Amino acid sequence: MWSFKYLSLCIITVLSINLYAQDDIKSTGMGFRISYYDVGSHSMKFERIGYMNVSTQATCGAGVTFFVFSRFTDRFSVEFSVGGLAQFSADQKWHMDEEVDVFSAVPLLTGVRMDLFPVNSPSIIKPYVSAGPGAYIISDIHVEREHGVERGTINTRLSGGGYAAAGLNLHLSPSFALNFEAKYHLVDFDVNHDRTGVDIGLGLVFLWGNYVTTSRNVMLNIKD
Repeated sequence: MWSFKYLSLCIITVLSINLYAQDDIKSTGMGFRISYYDVGSHSMKFERIGYMNVSTQATCGAGVTFFVFSRFTDRFSVEFSVGGLAQFSADQKWHMDEEVDVFSAVPLLTGVRMDLFPVNSPSIIKPYVSAGPGAYIISDIHVEREHGVERGTINTRLSGGGYAAAGLNLHLSPSFALNFEAKYHLVDFDVNHDRTGVDIGLGLVFLWGNYVTTSRNVMLNIKD
């Protein structure tokens, strides 16, 4: 009971911190995220006969994204991002035979970000949503090893697409924040595409440049 009260008090205290003075609003930011990539197809299975593994298979996905954004109004920013998303699948049979598949996508995206709180909100939590079009460099890599001999193929193509995202920046200072984001990639604008899916990431943001809010800019013009 007491621990819950202390936790609630800490949350209220953090949320009520007045982090921003009027001159501490930054105009530009850049950062990176490391994410879990889920395209809806992942598994782990094995088959064992006696004391010997006959076949094992595992699938997982991961990604990394670098991004930059610049504010052009009190609520809106333009953003650009580039990254790499990959799903790995490994199938090992007996002791010498193995197949590895890497299904990757390199998203090159541009879009618009909208802040859900006012630009001069005193909260250190800054939620936002964003969306936009982009291009995806799609690669299929297949490597197999049989009796000590390795063979591989790589197929690459370019696809269009778009994204929609929701996230937040947790500001530790006006110039530094933790970033959380969930982004839905719609490759080829096809919900059934084998690269269409969600990546959920955590990263860091660095901000710089002074931004003058519309209301403050009007006041300065009036004084002039």
